[in-house]
Amino acid sequence: MAGFIPDDKIIELKNTADIVGVISDHVALKKTGHTFKGLCPFHAEKTPSFTVSPDKQIFHCFGCGAGGDVIKFVQEREGLSFVEAAKMLANRFGVALPLGVSPEKSKKERSDREKILAINTLACDFYHDNLIKRSSGKKGFDYLLKRGFSEQVLRDFKLGYAQPGWDNLLQFFKKKNVPTPLAEKAGLIILKTAGGYYDRFRERVIFPIPDNTGSIIGFGGRVLDDSLPKYLNSPETPVYNKSKSLYGLFAAKQIIREKKSVFIVEGYLDAIALHSHGIGNAVATLGTALTPDHVRMLNNLSAENMFLVYDSDAAGIRAAEKCVDVFFKEHMNFSRRDVYTKGDADTKILILPDGYDPDTYIKEFGKQAFEAEAEKALDAVTFLVETAIKRHGLTPQGKIKIIADLSGPLSMIDDSIARSIYVKEIAERTGVGHDAVLQGVRKAAGKPGRTSSVEEMDQREALPLAVDRTEKQILEMMLQCPDIIPDVEARGIAGLLEDNTVKLAVDTVTACYREGDFDPSRLVSTVNNEGVSRLITSVYLKEDQAGQWTDKVCKRLLNQFETAKSKKKRTELDKEIRKAEASQDHERWTGLMAEKQKLAEKFEKRKMGF
Repeated sequence: MAGFIPDDKIIELKNTADIVGVISDHVALKKTGHTFKGLCPFHAEKTPSFTVSPDKQIFHCFGCGAGGDVIKFVQEREGLSFVEAAKMLANRFGVALPLGVSPEKSKKERSDREKILAINTLACDFYHDNLIKRSSGKKGFDYLLKRGFSEQVLRDFKLGYAQPGWDNLLQFFKKKNVPTPLAEKAGLIILKTAGGYYDRFRERVIFPIPDNTGSIIGFGGRVLDDSLPKYLNSPETPVYNKSKSLYGLFAAKQIIREKKSVFIVEGYLDAIALHSHGIGNAVATLGTALTPDHVRMLNNLSAENMFLVYDSDAAGIRAAEKCVDVFFKEHMNFSRRDVYTKGDADTKILILPDGYDPDTYIKEFGKQAFEAEAEKALDAVTFLVETAIKRHGLTPQGKIKIIADLSGPLSMIDDSIARSIYVKEIAERTGVGHDAVLQGVRKAAGKPGRTSSVEEMDQREALPLAVDRTEKQILEMMLQCPDIIPDVEARGIAGLLEDNTVKLAVDTVTACYREGDFDPSRLVSTVNNEGVSRLITSVYLKEDQAGQWTDKVCKRLLNQFETAKSKKKRTELDKEIRKAEASQDHERWTGLMAEKQKLAEKFEKRKMGF
């Protein structure tokens, strides 16, 4: 069972859905032999490393590691759950997709997620009607008009109003026969200490929060005066996680795809103001700092260029600085040689003039002025440099603090040329020696000692261990030549593997083989671990080398692997034996010698073919 959809229906869906056709809607694919290749939709690249196999019904990017089946592609591309992605494909390809039976629930019971989404829709309509149709909502209506929003904008974003009073929504839910415990689980009403319930949102303008599909997952409420808290948001629920949600994304996603860029702001009103003035590729975080999940969602929409828009006050600057780390890890592509040019940087920080936020700025100066400010936005690294200099100054003490501030971010740059260029830029900008800056970067990265160049350092770090290569070869052998799997299992090879991801992959492959189900797409979809899934798809979609795995080659690889492990174990035992001798621990020495003898006997038997 996958989610609440029966296994047989998932198999039918994947057999019906053409993975090449689905992916071709988003990626220009070119046929190369038995596979198709194109530029990856999940990260910026100039050389195609994204591979799709119609035979195996899986995809893999050899650049960023993304991989899976057709449902996984839709999940990642659209930011959907497994069930939502499956339903989308089922609608497209005409596959009837009834919900299955979970072990915990009966056939007739709907999931909590579906129930809460239905309740949220009711609440959204209730609040919106209050604002648009009722005299009781005039106060909220007038407030929003005064803030410069047209009635059409209020309708487009389904804005609402929660009237004064403790139980307006609660009474509405009772008329609609909504169970109060479920309304509480949706975060819309709160349980009193003394018993009973009351509305969470009272006398506030309401901002419904849609997910990628337009379903309402939560709400934000703003007071109409200066009372605190200014904003009140839905709590975390089965459908709402603020670290994985962006306000305005449903309205913005198509424009983000078209423009391949996005403006990220902090508040509901900022996002709506940009949309209402023609900046339709704007989204807002929801009372939290930008998270890796946020950036991945935008990457999935092909947002190659990201603008983080903040106020110029100290809080805005600090918030922007914290977000840069997330961009470094999830979005910035330092291997692109034009990333160092301000105009071509893929991540920029837009700090508006003093006293302005996106809402007030675009209303006073308009779209063109805002876009002109965006043209002047600093790339992320330059922003960090200029901010550190402005904060600390160029006194001797200030320079020490500047290098301390910048060493951490620079240590995260994964391209040696980019890192070297930025180290040189900072050295020149601050007057600090190149070697001193580089030493600070190395210290921040936890790398002791010195190196003659950043490039040399990175090349050493990139060298893979031999055992990693061999372990991955064993997995490749099992996937390309399943007949060897019983031998792998009989020898206990899985127990000798050191890489946990490879070990999990080997265990998964072995289990599928035992069950007699070795279809590549089916195998990938059974894996719950992202790293394992990516590893399997990467191995499956290597250039077809199945012919090289003869029985002789397979057994030679297993023998070499076992021999290497035996030698390593003997070395470890010899070291422990010497320690036991030095400490005169006769009992431990005897046990270790016996273990060494057993290992030697096992090794000799293997050499003789037993």
